[in-house]
Amino acid sequence: MKTMQLREAKASLSALVEAAENGEPTVITKHGKPEGGAHQ
Repeated sequence: MKTMQLREAKASLSALVEAAENGEPTVITKHGKPEGGAHQ
């Protein structure tokens, strides 16, 4: 499972959603702590 900072996730939201649609989950972190995720 990939992790990504919130700032980076906001900048590449389309790619993040596409990856989730392809079964690649991502944990979104804020200040190093998990805050959310993208998965299908």
